[in-house]
Order: sequence, then C-alpha cells, then structure tokens
Amino acid sequence: MNKLEVLQNAKQLVAQIRLEKDSLKESARELSSYAEKDGAIPEVLSKKLINGLQGITSLQQQFISNYTEVMDSDEIPDELTVMEENLATKKEELTKGVYVRAAAEFMGLTTDDDNVADLLDSYKAEVRLDEVRAMTPEEVADNYQKYVDFMEALSEDDASLRISYIYRLDEFFPAELLASVIILRNIKSGNEEDAALLAARAFAGELDPDYFVYENADSIEE
Repeated sequence: MNKLEVLQNAKQLVAQIRLEKDSLKESARELSSYAEKDGAIPEVLSKKLINGLQGITSLQQQFISNYTEVMDSDEIPDELTVMEENLATKKEELTKGVYVRAAAEFMGLTTDDDNVADLLDSYKAEVRLDEVRAMTPEEVADNYQKYVDFMEALSEDDASLRISYIYRLDEFFPAELLASVIILRNIKSGNEEDAALLAARAFAGELDPDYFVYENADSIEE
C-alpha cells in the first residue's frame, strides 16, 4: 500500500477503536454496578470485558503501526484526536506532494545558456511556493500540473515521447523554453536534496512572498 492507502486504513481503524471503546464503557458501567453491590461478576461480562480490551489493544497496535509509517516518526501523541489532526495534515501534504515536489525541482533547474537562464528565472518567479500552505489540494493540482509535465518532459529519454509534451505545455511556457527541454536538451536538473528541502519548507509555511529574491535556486539553505 502507498502512504495514502495506509493513511485511509488508519482512519478506519480509529473509527473502529472508538466503537470498541464505547462498547467497553458500557461493559465497565455494568462492572461498576456489580462491584458497588459486592456481587459476583457474571462470566459473560468478564469475557466481554476481556475480549473488548484485547480487541482495542489489537486495533491500537495496527493503528500505531499505520500512524508511524505515514508520519515517518516514532513519536506517538497521547490522544487519538491529536493523531487524527496530524494525519489530516499529512494527507493534505501527500495529496499535494507530487505537484509541490515538481515545482520545487523546477526551481532548481539550471542551464549554461544565458538567454535561457534569464527566461527560466522569469518563470521560476511565477511558481509561488510561498502560497502552497494556503492552497487546497485541488488548487495545487490546477496551478502546478504544468511543472509536473515540464519535469516529466525533461526526464524523458525518448524524443518522440518528449514531443507529445508540447501540447500540454505550450500554453504555459514559450517556444524557446520548450525547445531547450524537448530538442536542445540544454536544461539540467538541480540538486534533489535542495528541491526536497524547498518543498518541505513550502509545506511548513516557512517561505515568505520574497523568498525567490533571496533564495539561491542552486543551493537552498535552511
């Protein structure tokens, strides 16, 4: 399963855990009633409590396994509500991820052609990674699909397949820039770690509107 599938499974497990907890609360009230009366605890109730606890324990173990996998962290909050909030934030990040990473990689592109470099910089300035945090996944997809297509065209080795990207990109980028990607091949990818860091900072809301002015696209520093 990919992380989005694991995350969805975690959400279902939380719902099951809450149902089991509600059932366990009812059994606990029955237990309390027998304890107050100093009465013997029925075997059926004992089994119900034991099975309920075992069921919740099993579900929680599965949930925690899913949670740590999705969050890439062994830190486990004490409250399910907090974990749900963390998962909701992560879901948005994962949904936006492919688009934002492509945009961040676009920011790191380089070329030895000065004219193309100037043109490329003018389009990098339009990326607006500082707005990512406030955008919905749908808005990110609408605004950043062109960067996904651009990066795919750049990495495509088959010339005939590269040509097909012209129809997806010509309304967003000028012919000179597309020629550099599809025919001349004089644009190069930047450092992957720098792109990953820039994407992470965009998700964290750590970029202000002037970030492109002071960020070096070839070397993103924390």
